[in-house]
Amino acid sequence: MNVHHFQRMVRRGVLSILSLWFLVSFSASAEAAAVRGTVRVGSDLGEGAVVYLKDTRPKSAPVPPKETTIRQENLEFIPFFTVVPVGSTILFENQDNEMHNVHSTTPGNRFDIGAHNKGDTKTVIFEKPGAVMLRCKIHTQMRGMVFVAPSQYYAVAGKNGKYELPNVPPGTYRIEAWHPRLTAEEIKTGGRSITVG
Repeated sequence: MNVHHFQRMVRRGVLSILSLWFLVSFSASAEAAAVRGTVRVGSDLGEGAVVYLKDTRPKSAPVPPKETTIRQENLEFIPFFTVVPVGSTILFENQDNEMHNVHSTTPGNRFDIGAHNKGDTKTVIFEKPGAVMLRCKIHTQMRGMVFVAPSQYYAVAGKNGKYELPNVPPGTYRIEAWHPRLTAEEIKTGGRSITVG
């Protein structure tokens, strides 16, 4: 599945009854491990799936936030798809010669930065895990997406469905994957518990 096919699925909100399958392997040192494997969405390799870990301990470690940039350029969000850990800040930069807007109606991550001109940068902090659709009120054809991972341990699966989460500390986690073809229930039932270390 190429990026354009992935964009079409996200834009159309394609959903079907699928199952989520993980093949997980570990390579470990005394302090951390790499969690790697293959994810399948139904019978297909899970290219573009976001594989992530949820800390299941009563006192989970704080998630270090990141700061990243999404540009509005040539009437597109670039990159179209961005993954950040919860609590991260995204800078929205307008590099077009036109006025833009960025907003989302996604529950838990609703925002509207208002109009901004070329050269303007506005910031949004993403506080709740999950997929967030991006829109521009001025150019309704513009679409983008942010996936907010619940932890710092996440990866986007490649063409062969393979993923790797490096430097995972010992502990018990829940491994899940998000993909535009999966429903929330499929994500929940498709995940499983793993122990690292």
